[in-house]
Formats: sequence, C-alpha cells, structure tokens
Amino acid sequence: MWTGVLAAASAFGQTGEFDRGFAMLRELGLPDVAEAEYVNLTLHGPYSDNSYFFRQMKLTGNAWKLPAATNAAPSTFIVEQSRQLEVYKPAELEKLRQQEAQTQKGPKKKKASGVYFGYGADDRMSGQWRTADLARDLQKIAEYLEKEDSRNFEWQFSSGAAGQIFLFAAQANRKGYGQEASRLVKIVFEKAGDRKRVIAQGINHLADGQYADAYAAFRRTRDWQAYHDALRTLGAKFPIGWQKRGAVQRLIGLLETHLQAGPAPKAAGEGLTDEDQSLAAELASKPKERQPYYTASSPLWILPIKPAPNLPTPPTPSTLERIKARGPSSLPLLMALLDDSYLTEWSIQDAQGLSHSFSFSSVDSMSEEMTDQLFRNMERPATRGDIARILLSPLLLMGSDEARRLDGMNDDEFRAEARSWYDANRTNTVNEWAKKYMEEGQSEQKTAALQYLIEHSKPEELPLLERHIVDDERPERSMSAVMEYAAARGKEAEAFVQGYVEKYWQAKESEMAEYDSLDADARARMQQSSSNEVRQLLAAVTGRSTDEMLMAVAEGREDLEANTLLISQRLKKMDAPAALTAILGAVVKAQEPAIRRQLLYLPLHVPALNRKIMARMTGETPEAAPDMGLHAESWTILANDQRALPETPFEAQPVTVADIAAWTIEKVYGPVQSREEAKALQLLGRRATALTQERARLRVAGKTEAELPPYPSADKVSKEQRESLMERLEQAKTEDVQQAVSAISLDEWLALDNELEKNEALNRKLQPLSLQIVQVETPAHSSAADRFTALKGRPLDRKVVEDLLEYSKQEVGAGQGVLVQILHPSCLDGIRIQIGPPPDAKALYPYGIRLNEEERSVVGWCQVSSLANAKAVWMLPAPSVESPTGKTAEKSLEDELLATALNEAAQELRQGEDRQQIDFWSQIHALVEGQAKATRMASIRFVGVPAADRLSPAKESKNDDQ
Repeated sequence: MWTGVLAAASAFGQTGEFDRGFAMLRELGLPDVAEAEYVNLTLHGPYSDNSYFFRQMKLTGNAWKLPAATNAAPSTFIVEQSRQLEVYKPAELEKLRQQEAQTQKGPKKKKASGVYFGYGADDRMSGQWRTADLARDLQKIAEYLEKEDSRNFEWQFSSGAAGQIFLFAAQANRKGYGQEASRLVKIVFEKAGDRKRVIAQGINHLADGQYADAYAAFRRTRDWQAYHDALRTLGAKFPIGWQKRGAVQRLIGLLETHLQAGPAPKAAGEGLTDEDQSLAAELASKPKERQPYYTASSPLWILPIKPAPNLPTPPTPSTLERIKARGPSSLPLLMALLDDSYLTEWSIQDAQGLSHSFSFSSVDSMSEEMTDQLFRNMERPATRGDIARILLSPLLLMGSDEARRLDGMNDDEFRAEARSWYDANRTNTVNEWAKKYMEEGQSEQKTAALQYLIEHSKPEELPLLERHIVDDERPERSMSAVMEYAAARGKEAEAFVQGYVEKYWQAKESEMAEYDSLDADARARMQQSSSNEVRQLLAAVTGRSTDEMLMAVAEGREDLEANTLLISQRLKKMDAPAALTAILGAVVKAQEPAIRRQLLYLPLHVPALNRKIMARMTGETPEAAPDMGLHAESWTILANDQRALPETPFEAQPVTVADIAAWTIEKVYGPVQSREEAKALQLLGRRATALTQERARLRVAGKTEAELPPYPSADKVSKEQRESLMERLEQAKTEDVQQAVSAISLDEWLALDNELEKNEALNRKLQPLSLQIVQVETPAHSSAADRFTALKGRPLDRKVVEDLLEYSKQEVGAGQGVLVQILHPSCLDGIRIQIGPPPDAKALYPYGIRLNEEERSVVGWCQVSSLANAKAVWMLPAPSVESPTGKTAEKSLEDELLATALNEAAQELRQGEDRQQIDFWSQIHALVEGQAKATRMASIRFVGVPAADRLSPAKESKNDDQ
C-alpha cells in the first residue's frame, strides 16, 4: 500500500489524477471528513497543538467536527489532520464533574467549580467551536506558499508542515474542493523539490496521529491488550517510513512481557525498607491523581527546601511527590529500580511534569540513538526504570554544560553514570550533599543548594560558602545565586557582592566585545539590562526594607523596572496578605497614574496572589481567594480612580487607573478565566470595561462571585436570537446600520463575531463601519494636522496608508522621528489614526525593531487578528558627509573597497526587504478590501527615526551602580 501511495504521486496534473492517492490515504487511516464540518476549535485542557505553520497564518479553521448520532456530549473532532479528540462544552464538563463530585466518598469532596480546566485532574478537555471558512483558508495557504522563498520553506519542511499541508489537501478534496486541493499539492511538491519526501512526511504524520489516538484510548480504558493490539496493527500498516516505528516496536516488546507477567515484582536492591517496597508497588498500580503541571518540590529534591509561604500543594500528594519528599532516603529505591522494565500506568509526561518532543527531518534512516531519543520522550506508559531515571537526572552532579550530555545517554550509559555517582556519594548527609552541589554543580544546582544552606547553616558558616557561589569562567550565570545570598545576608554580604560585581562587569565587557556586530539599540539594551541587575543586587545589601523600596518607587524617587527582580523576590517570601498590604500601601501612596499602573501589576509576580498560577500548581482553581476585607479601603480608592493613564505606544485605546485596578482585582480574587473568556474581553475592548469595573466594585463591596454580573458569552444567544440579529442587520439600510449595531448586547457582539466567519454578505455590509476613519490625532505635529485631519469620515484605503508611510519617510528625511498608528481596537468602532513622536528603544525592543546606525529607516508592521502579521522596512539613504571646508569628503581606496563590500551585502539585504514589503502590502490589501472579519482587531504602524536621533536608552556608567 505504501508503494502505491508513492506511485500515485507521479500523476499530478488534473484533480482526478490525485483522487487515487487521496483514497489510499483514507485506507491508511486518514480520517474521512466527507460529512464533517470545518470549524475553529479552542481547547481548554492538557493538549498541545504542534501545527505551528497553520497557527502562524491565523486561518479561520483548525479542526473538523465529526457528525454525531445524538446530541450527547462529548463531540468528536479531527485536529492536526490526523488525531481524534473528544471535547465537551465547558458547561457540560463542569456539570459532569459536579455530578461526579457528589458521588465521591469521604469528607473532602471536590467542587466542580474548583476544577481548573487547563490542567485538570484527568485528560478530559472542554472547548468551544464555531464554523470556519474552508474556501478562504485554502486560498490563504496557497497564496502564502507561493510567496514563501525556498529557505523559509525548507525550515517549514523540516518542521513537518509539508506533510500536514498534503493531508489537509486530501481532506479538502474529500469536501469537494478538488481544484484547490490539487493546487496546494502542486505548490508543495514544487517547493519541496521531492514529492516522495512530502508524501512520506504526510504519512509519518498520519501514523503519529494514529499512535496518539491509540495511547489516548489506553489512558481512558487502561486496557493493555487493546493497546498492544493497536500498536501491532500500526506496525503492520506502516512497515517503513515512520519515524517512531522502531520506538513503537520496542514498546510492543515491553507490552508483550507485561501481558504475560503477573503482579509487579518486588524491587531488588541493597538496603530497601518496607516503605521502599510499598512505594515501588504503588508505582506499578494506577495513579490516584494526574500530576499537576507545576509541582511544589524543587528539581533538586534531595535537599528539603522550604517552599515559599502560601503556595498550594495538591490535596493528595502523588506517589512521585512522596518519593521526592523523603529526600536522600529514596535513593536506594531509585537505584534499585533503574534496571526495572515493568510498565506502569504513569505516563512519561506525568513523571517529567513537562512534555518533550523530538522529530527528525528525514525518515529514511533512523539511527539507534534517534530511536532511543524518541522512545525515551514519546507519549507512552513509563517503566519503573523510566521513572527512576527521570527523578535521578536532575540530581547527578553536572558541570555547566553537561545536562545535554546526560539527556543524550542511552539507558546503559545512564545507569553506569548514576551508579558511579551514587557509589561516590551514598554516605553523604544532606548538608554534605548541599556542599557537594555548591562545589561541583551547575548553576541551577548551586542556587538550590545555596537556598538550602542559607536556611540550615549557622551565621558564622555562611561566609564559607562564598568561594563556591561564583562561576569564575561565566560570572553572569551566578547572578541568581548571588542575589539569593545577598538577600539572605543583607549588609554583611556587601564586600562579597562588590567583588562579584567587578568580576561581572569584566565578563560583560568581554562579552560585548564578541557582539561588536550588534547595532546600537541591541547593545544599549543589553547594557541597560545588566545595569538593572547589578543595581538590584547592590540594593539587596543596603539593608533597606521592602516597604522602603516600594515607597521610593511610589514617590517617584526610583524606577520600578530597575528594582523589579529584588522586590518580586522579597514579595514571594511573604505570605499573601502581607505581600498585598505592602503593594497596596505603595499604590495608594503613589500620586502619578503611571506609577500606580506599574505597581498594580506586582501582585501577578507573586504566585500566592495569582490564581492562575495557583490553579496550575494544584490542578484546581483555589477554593479561597485572599480576604477582600483586609484591603477593601485601598481597593475602593483604586477602583474609583478614573484618571486616564498616559498613552503608551501601541495601546489601542485609552486606559484608566480604575481599568488596571479592576483587571488586577479579577486576577487576584476572581475565577480563573478560560482562554475563550479572555479572548472575548479582548475583542469587546472598551465595551467590556464597564462590566469589568462593575465586577470589581461589587467584589470590593463584599459581593460573592454568584452575585456579580457574569462574563459575556456567545453561547448565551439562542439560535432564534442569532437568526433575528442577523436578519435585522441584513435588512437594515446602509445609513441605518450604525444605529442597528449600537443596540447590540455584549453577548450578541460575540455571536455576531462568530457568524461573520461564514456570512460573507453581512461581513461585506459591515466593512464600511469598520474601515471608516473616526478620529485623527496629531499632537505636536501641525504639518500632520493640516495634511491628515481631513481624513476623518473617509474610508481607510491603500492610498491613505501610502500617504502616511510617505509622511513618515519625509519626517525621517528632515531629521525628525515619528510614530504613526492606524488602529481598529474592537468591534465596529472605526479607524483611529495617531501621529506623534517615536517611542524609545525599550518600547520597540519586543517588536524586533533594531534600527541601523548608518542608515535611516521606517519600520512598518501590520497586525490583523484574522490575518497573518507582516513587517517591512524601508531604508532611506544616508546624507552625504561633508568635509570641514564644505566639500564632499574624498574616499580613500580602503574606503572604496569597504563601500563595495558593504553595498554587496546591502543588496542581498534589500532583496529580503523587498519581499517583506510585498507581504506587507498584501496584508494591507486584504484588510482594506474586507477580506478579514469586520469585527477584527487591527493595527498598522510606522516607526521612523533618523540616524542622528538614536532610539537608545541612556547608557549608564558602571560606576553609577557601585
């Protein structure tokens, strides 16, 4: 069958010539979507979508919803072209969990409202979906691929994108889009240069999806025989070309042994206790709980480090957590289990806490080393030996660069390394272990060991640690450990810290010399970051309290950014009420709105105050929020502060202190928002602000969650209400559309946003409202005011964007910096144009803008929520340099040769810039021609800065920090 599919690739001309190959893919298990609905699926659960290529294009759809015989939950979807997932609506899963909670025995029943869907205690997923536009997505993919250059496509190819596109084309063909599917296949074959590789990659992806489905079924049923049989079938179906086949064959062997074995054997090793044997037996039984994504224990669990105050722990510690909690006492057990190949119901990911994935660009020849890597990290049941290796790995003494070496070892090599390490250190006390890590470990091990020793050493012993804290070869790697030490000892560590700072700056100077090719912005940013770290380190030994540091920020005497690391570190060590008291005391003291905004973000740096982090740690939403009554007075002041904040670059709409306060109150005291709820609030923009502020005011007044107005949701709009809404808007006269939409509720706005995915006629009708220029702001730019104020009331089109780009170039040419923003914040609020001075480099850095010192430039980028992002650069020629006499300076031969070399390099760079500009204008065309949803968020920005006016933060002298 494999050979037949490859042979079918030779006939690619008309649509019919692909039908046979597509049919063979379905025979190999490609899900049949003939009766399925193409949808956009948003998941809330333990699932990671690996389709980066598809996500970056922001397609309208990403899944297929299979038809169901009944309306009973859950619904079944095809994701990533090959995997089947069962998905509940959030309310359905919450109701089901509530019913299950009522049947639980014992005094500690879980409340369904306490389940955090993102990292729940089982594998069930909830989600929301809406109809998507397959024809539009096929066109978008084809256009994207046609523009993609060969180097970029090779990267996409190596990541598996070509195979997924091939499978997507086969599914589109099945839905009746034969010509479009044929076009995609031809483009991918041409770009890849080898159609057999594309098909092989697609079938490899298909096999991976079927393996994932088989393992998911095992997770649900725990049926070892069915799992074994499914893998045998897959091995026979894909005899060649499947990357994981060797790893799966190895797993089949373990499954056959497991099926023939009886109960798990006792652990065999020296010095094992009854508790060891009990834990070994527990590992072989069904896990009681799904392991939370975050765990309270340190990776260097052999040292009993006290967790920060108020951090949650799982209600019932898992077997793995109990093994780690015993510290060195668990080492004999783990050493005994290293050779153990007994399969358990723990997954590799449960034991690791994080998922690891490996893929290779070629499936033609998989080495034994590659197979080892895939087997060790693929989703599968873990053996007790796997669990032992996972727990021991972070403990082995490693130099600075040895973590990768350990990860690459096969099992025999790792066992030999672990035994050598254990034999050399088995008699160590906990203190001796800690000192060993301080002397020989890598930076993370040293930091953890230092934390333990600070907690457990006598004051006179602490100076003895100093000679082991700093990595003399790479002092910057020791910053975290030095900060930990400085925070613990305060002023007594001052001399040590001063010495470290000198070494740090010497190393940084050498490092900067290696980066002499970086532009001034990047170098200045690195310098600023280093200065901030050093400043905070020095502040740690001044003896100032946290309150004093916060008050210095509140009164404007110091900058929060320069002290965030130290302040956050101290806040994390406080209990939740004390941390909140310190923060809010400073916020209320601050008089400037901008400083209040900065300080109001601090609670989210404290895990005990961030309910989303708390939820990830336990798998549940925290049952109890902090006591609002303790800080109601402060929150009342802030929730009523309606002063507008200074507009920062790239903010789409005005923001008040009350907005930030309401948002922070929701994060600290409210339920954990689903991604869909967060996305809805973002879409609604200012329309949702009144709701968020009202929720905050009522919460401060003592109301419970049940008494607050709920979040908006499209699900609250019935089918009949949707149809009525669509009918009203479709029948409204053009001049009456504005009035018709002004009466729409928040729930209806979200329903309308969903409907516009499939109602092209209504989307076109609403575009004029979306694209109408409603505001033009030109502070401090009278020439811009004269030129662009008249745009108000006109529609946004390409000519307007071109004029604003040309204006930006003219400003740069005249030696002036400029920031032009063309914004559509939300819903149908129209276009807002802002023209003003450029932001500083700190604001530009996250957007990847690095302006060249020798040439002036304008950087533009277009971001539209339903389209791909595009960024482009327009370089302006530098003015000629004149000699002191007024004549143009003559160039030496060396200058001429250098100029020639630079021009050749610049030519290649400009070719890339030309491609960027084509992509940029393509996105502008899609936006102004109404190819995106009328309700989408959109922004077009131009930043221009002349070479003489660099966007660099002020460079600070090292001496200023000392």
